[in-house]
Amino acid sequence: MKAERRDDRHRDSRHLLKLSRVGTVRGSDPFEDRGMLRTLFTVGIMALVGLFLLKFAFGILGGVLGLFLGLVFIAVKILLVGAVAYVVLRVVAPGTAKRLRDRISGTPTTY
Repeated sequence: MKAERRDDRHRDSRHLLKLSRVGTVRGSDPFEDRGMLRTLFTVGIMALVGLFLLKFAFGILGGVLGLFLGLVFIAVKILLVGAVAYVVLRVVAPGTAKRLRDRISGTPTTY
């Protein structure tokens, strides 16, 4: 029974010791804990790197993106002109339109 009380007191004293460490007052040096300062600098550096990468992506690669979109726009125009020509050909000469469709798709026609 005495051994159990001694263990309980020992546990309680460790708990009090832990509580006393939490509430300790540090010295007057505000830069003693450099963990927060390191975190602030890390966040700042990551923000600057992110801004640099965004400027790179939209600045230099913006020209490449513009060129690609220009080519897509020209391809869409050619596609629309070809579709209109095919529709007109299908209305005017359905046999010719069928031969053209078979030639493009690669399937032979039987006459």
